[in-house]
Amino acid sequence: SAAQRWRHPRRQDSARLLSRLLALNLHQSVVMTPSRPSRPTPNHHRCHQRLGKVGVASLRDHSTGGKVQQHPWSSETPLLVVVSRYTEDVAWTQEVKHPVIIYEKETQNATYNTPLNKGKEASSYLQFICEHYHNLPQCVAFTHGSDTSWHHRGYLKNKLNMARLPVEERFRSLNRNRLNSIVKHPQHFFPHLPVYWSEVLEKYYGRMESYGDFTVGYRGSAQFLVPRSTILARPLSLFEDLYEWVMTTTMEDFWSSRMLEYTWHVLFDVDNFPLIQTELDHDNAG
Repeated sequence: SAAQRWRHPRRQDSARLLSRLLALNLHQSVVMTPSRPSRPTPNHHRCHQRLGKVGVASLRDHSTGGKVQQHPWSSETPLLVVVSRYTEDVAWTQEVKHPVIIYEKETQNATYNTPLNKGKEASSYLQFICEHYHNLPQCVAFTHGSDTSWHHRGYLKNKLNMARLPVEERFRSLNRNRLNSIVKHPQHFFPHLPVYWSEVLEKYYGRMESYGDFTVGYRGSAQFLVPRSTILARPLSLFEDLYEWVMTTTMEDFWSSRMLEYTWHVLFDVDNFPLIQTELDHDNAG
């Protein structure tokens, strides 16, 4: 298979250990497998195409009592900052020199609103990609709502203002912490990761155990820059399936959000994680 052809020697060495871990955790995975509810209606959970190409509005910042301006942007924008916010004070975004839009949670009058507060930042990131897949800016920075945090050094606004453009990598992390090893730290992954992988990613990437310890060397905490070309290298259906899974799974948010955190690089490191079916790369062409 394609997965077997590209595997890094380090991942080949750990594939057998991962298979053993999967076998040991199989009974737990069966118990933990969420019962999927009926498919949501197209206009409720699943991404829908937003009317218009540019979002411009202001909304109330409940943390400060001030106004937070949503900036205009288009497909020609060099870098758009997409912030996933729940209750954080996002006044710092006014000091970012790039256009910023803020996805609220369960705030119907917001210009950008994630209808259910599920999956933490993952639902907002995926919603943006689904809604704007055919009109993406040149590069997107996906961030949390806090200017300072333990997982990134200094101020987030400074990182964004000093970002080197254009982004030549497939994707670039904004964080300092590395992901745990699946083999060395299985408690962070099992039994949830096999459930998530089988329900969404296996269709696109094949069986999880064929990739070995695939988190080693990648950074976590889900803040990163992604060029438009990287997103478009994956089919829209992949992001739609992930969004629907996040919004409908019965897995706790603590775990469902981490499943995406542990696999954002699988989505965006196109060179090291090719799709198993070539035609999936083109199912949205034209």
